[in-house]
Amino acid sequence: GLALLGESDHMAGQCAWAVAQLYEADGGLGAAAHLIRGIVDNPFLFHDVLTMEPAAAAWLIRALRRLRDEARAEVLAVETERVLLGRGSPFLVHRASALHAVGVFERDPVKLSHAAEIYPDIWASASAREDLGVLLLKRNSHRAEAIEQFEAAVMKYTKCGSSRDVSRVTNRLWELGVRRAQTRVANRNGSVDYGLTDAEFAIARLVSRGLTNREVGSQLFVSRNTVSFHLRKVFRKMNVSSRVELAAVWRSHVRQGEA
Repeated sequence: GLALLGESDHMAGQCAWAVAQLYEADGGLGAAAHLIRGIVDNPFLFHDVLTMEPAAAAWLIRALRRLRDEARAEVLAVETERVLLGRGSPFLVHRASALHAVGVFERDPVKLSHAAEIYPDIWASASAREDLGVLLLKRNSHRAEAIEQFEAAVMKYTKCGSSRDVSRVTNRLWELGVRRAQTRVANRNGSVDYGLTDAEFAIARLVSRGLTNREVGSQLFVSRNTVSFHLRKVFRKMNVSSRVELAAVWRSHVRQGEA
């Protein structure tokens, strides 16, 4: 927020994209829609994001398509290719970013595969592999290849500590019948323990903030039934019988920043 007001050393475009991601994670895509469109419509923010943030353009194109804003998605794809490739940038990450963004827009598996291979950024490479997996999955004869890409994405997301991305792709693998253990990707802040698994910890934290099971499931990319299943175990482990009690216990044990 400070960067958007000119009170930070960080680039405004980078921070606008970061805030858009936070809004999307916390309140869904609709909550971030105004920021997403604002980035694309503002040439200064747009150029900053393109040149400084790997995979940002691909993320924005996916978001715009989910918002059914195909016109802006097309503008973004064309401008990404022009800005990052048309000027002959010497940076490999710019070539990878352009291939990723255009590959998402054109639904081109060759470009997505190439982007995933040459990205120097681990998270961006994982994102390209996930996009490739989604595309291959839509082609019935490429299910095995899609699973391979999802597995590679999980490994990369785990390596860079991106727990929300790990959860999303792991649940997609479960839907495909591929069972893999949830991988711990980051240390927890605060003192809550009670023997909670990573999934239980994530659900308990969101429920303690007042979110419904549907809202928790939306954020963690799991069904309401899965949330209910884990929440029952949380109640038993933490010796509480209601969401109100859970919130009270959570606030008493976790630092203010985590509550």
